[in-house]
Amino acid sequence: MPEIDIVMVAHNEADSIESVMRSFYKTVSGYARVARIVVAEDGSTDGTKEILTALARELPLHLVLGQHRKGYAGAVRDALCATEAGIVLFVDSDGQYLASDFAGLLAAFKAADMVIGSKIRRRDAYHRILMSRVFHAVTRILFGIRLQDPDCGYRLIRGDLARTFARQCYLLPYSYWTEFTVRMAKASFKIHEVRVNHQPRLSGNSKVYPLRKIPLVVVPQTVGLLKLWAELGRQNLSRREAL
Repeated sequence: MPEIDIVMVAHNEADSIESVMRSFYKTVSGYARVARIVVAEDGSTDGTKEILTALARELPLHLVLGQHRKGYAGAVRDALCATEAGIVLFVDSDGQYLASDFAGLLAAFKAADMVIGSKIRRRDAYHRILMSRVFHAVTRILFGIRLQDPDCGYRLIRGDLARTFARQCYLLPYSYWTEFTVRMAKASFKIHEVRVNHQPRLSGNSKVYPLRKIPLVVVPQTVGLLKLWAELGRQNLSRREAL
């Protein structure tokens, strides 16, 4: 049985973080020799930090705290770099993913370096779904990667690769996992996708793609994607990812 670090980031998730964390810890503990939780708390103002501090007295929880808001990408990077286990499970802390799907990811992980969840039916606002579809289509064209959901926030990663590639991703602050996935694929690591359930957020609204921020998101995303293509796009994949 492996050692597994469960990684999450949290910004103003006081209404859901405890139930999500307990659910995943209980499930993953049944498959792991040692299970630990690593959470990057990203400047919450709603009591999330206090909830996490209390949970750390009960669960094997390592808190990565910062004085300033880093944003999703910065928090993910810091959390991944704080892991120690041979396998890293990353899952968003908003309750949209189910712990019951973990077994499917773990089964596929035996033949892969990273397993990504692919949402059966995405339960997000329409504008987010539309933006993601366009962005994913452009990513597939630019990089020749035939993955359906390269930005999914539910995935298993080899621990050493999680820590290595975490430090390399800086071009797509609003699509951190897309850049992470592209860099791993271009380095010829084997990536699988597994269908997973997706449900509405347990509370609140998205912190990453609120409707009012769309004009501010599109330009840096487009520029970042083109920079990533200029750096990696001409490389050949010696091992195609399997779907």
